[in-house]
Amino acid sequence: MSSLLGYALAYTASLLFAVSDVLVRKASRDISPVGILFLSLTSGIPSLAVAALLLGEPPLPGVEYLILYCIIGAGHFYFGRLFFYTAVAGLGASSAAIIVSATPMLSSLLAVLLLGEALRPQVLAALILVTTAAYIAARNPSGRPLQNVSRTRAVLAAAAATMIFASTTVAVRWIGFHADSPITGVIASYTGAYPLALATVELRRVSWGRPALYTALAAGVVVAFAQASRYSSLELIPVPEASVLFGLFPVNTALISAVVGGEDEKPSKKHVSAALMSVAAVALMFS
Repeated sequence: MSSLLGYALAYTASLLFAVSDVLVRKASRDISPVGILFLSLTSGIPSLAVAALLLGEPPLPGVEYLILYCIIGAGHFYFGRLFFYTAVAGLGASSAAIIVSATPMLSSLLAVLLLGEALRPQVLAALILVTTAAYIAARNPSGRPLQNVSRTRAVLAAAAATMIFASTTVAVRWIGFHADSPITGVIASYTGAYPLALATVELRRVSWGRPALYTALAAGVVVAFAQASRYSSLELIPVPEASVLFGLFPVNTALISAVVGGEDEKPSKKHVSAALMSVAAVALMFS
């Protein structure tokens, strides 16, 4: 039962990440990546705190785990998300997601090397299928550059985000061996990133209009629960298997963006092909 819940949470995370990415792209028309990052953390922390209270989640087992989660948060939720939001501004939601789609494969390899986790042939094949599906779904840039972010800068930012996301995925999995408080862990991670985001916003004197403000705050709530689902799933199932489902988020992003995201792309045969490949990848993983 715990494994089934882990798989369900991992897919929920991939879907919520996609919704958040589309909202971030919309907000990027009026707010810089730094501003979106700050607003995302601002709305995410109280949302997660309410969830932790309602679920009665226990506190972390020791101060050392609090410190580790804060360090992970500074890396993932400040530098990683800032790089990713920069890529979204420069490339569009689905095209940024295609670069970051390498994260599941890299996470799995790191988990094998550092945690000794097994990488079954079916899971490896599923990871390859998911990565290929993401490429098919978003192989052309899906939107014009926003916030003066060049294509080159956006691609480099997405590559940096990929490295950070993969490393923190393995770190969260390792902590999950010792602590059973995933939502509290996300809150601690957000807390580690928040002072950096606040300082950056103050230094750059970031401003925003009201419609974009609400969109960015909504994106923050969605991605907060995506991260809670991600942390929770990593306590229940191995990184390679969770990564197959996490890896669906670029396809989900491309599909949602094409339908409701207001980008240049429209639903097409490539989206159908990518979706079918993703379904095949999940079926292969469970075989």
